[in-house]
Amino acid sequence: MDNFIILPLIVIILSLSHLLLRKIFFGNEKAEREYGAVKADLIGKPLLFLMMIIIYSLFIEENMTEWFFIAVVITIMGFQTFIDWKYLKGSKQYILSLAVGILSVGLVGVFM
Repeated sequence: MDNFIILPLIVIILSLSHLLLRKIFFGNEKAEREYGAVKADLIGKPLLFLMMIIIYSLFIEENMTEWFFIAVVITIMGFQTFIDWKYLKGSKQYILSLAVGILSVGLVGVFM
């Protein structure tokens, strides 16, 4: 299968698993996010996405695509883990983000 068909499927699987696992482990506990967390999320993720697009278009060759996607997943899930750890004080939800990040690296490694 083409990598650009598999990648959206992996993103959908990871998003659903993150939501499902958060619901299972933390129930209906609503973690109050500070304004700084929302701002960091709204600025950080699109900025990371833009940087990854630029890096991919300028530097990545055809045989390096799998490693690039693994680096993207590590970067984005690492950023999400950091945001959860920094701004969700008193909550252990960053551990869930870290676990989903490890799962996502495995999925990209297997399917790409």
